[in-house]
Amino acid sequence: MIDTQNYKNYNLFNIDVPVIEENMTELLLKNKKLINKDLIMGFSYNNEIFDNQISDLITRFKGFYTIKDISTDDKVFLFNLVKDNKNLEFYEMFINNFVILIEHLNNVKNEEKDSNDVNSESIIYDVLKQIDAGVSPDFLDKFKDKNNLTVSKISEIFYYFIKLIFKDIKDEVKKYQEQKETKENLQNNFEEITLKQLDSYFVKEDNAIKKCDLENALRLFITLVLFRENDKENKIKKNRKNLIDYLKSPDLWDEKTYNNKKEEFNQNLNELKICKIQTNQTIWLYNYIIENKEVDEYIEMDNNLKEHAKKDDEPAPAPDPNPLNDNPGEEEESESNESDGSDSESSNGPDR
Repeated sequence: MIDTQNYKNYNLFNIDVPVIEENMTELLLKNKKLINKDLIMGFSYNNEIFDNQISDLITRFKGFYTIKDISTDDKVFLFNLVKDNKNLEFYEMFINNFVILIEHLNNVKNEEKDSNDVNSESIIYDVLKQIDAGVSPDFLDKFKDKNNLTVSKISEIFYYFIKLIFKDIKDEVKKYQEQKETKENLQNNFEEITLKQLDSYFVKEDNAIKKCDLENALRLFITLVLFRENDKENKIKKNRKNLIDYLKSPDLWDEKTYNNKKEEFNQNLNELKICKIQTNQTIWLYNYIIENKEVDEYIEMDNNLKEHAKKDDEPAPAPDPNPLNDNPGEEEESESNESDGSDSESSNGPDR
């Protein structure tokens, strides 16, 4: 503290600038990292990373890391995770934290392309612990002791998680959208010409964008954009802009379709845009594409696990009443005789 009585002699004070700098650095810059702005592709705010035409968060991730499919055990883990946390708040938390994780992994590669600190075989839990801020402790805890869940499985974990929760997500978004449930009532939502345009488009077999591709893109769009929209007025869910304008992000499409058939892909988007489907009709379009015969991945997995549990609970076969023969020599002789009979005939016949 400066002595105010002697402050008039301030020119005589000796200030230790290096010590001040050291203390301020420790106070303000601890656990901070200098970012090379020329190498960072950008940061997202809420869902805007998926809400534009150049969003390629997941696409870039797939370019940086080897991608592996998830095992049955991984699917069971994710199923139980959803089963124990079946609520919209958990779904949103999980998706938001996954976005943070993928952004972190992309930025690591952008900053240090030769770094061996993080690679495709790195354990997800270990990577999450490296992220200084933004990751929910609850999200981190879900991956504890899951050494089989590596960076190479992240995109497939992400996609499968969305499939498990999609029925709940769709029901939530549906509340804000104008649509009818049954195909008989489709004309109440669309002009007849729109239905004819859609039918004539999907009847063609050489389309780059097939029904299954549009189904997957809509599932991702509904989950990552419409569900995560935080605007209280739900401007995206309720707006009447052309839906196709929201579906140009490479993250919504299979990379082979998006990159290898780019010309046909863009042409197909233009054909679908002519149908003039509005964004507030997204749920209806999804139901139209799947013909209201959607497979609920959560229920399918639940049924599969129950079926396995039944098999595990089935009683073992009854034991042989004569497991041991008192005269093994006689048994061998009997078997030998049988072999010399009918078996010899079958051996001369055609192979089965």
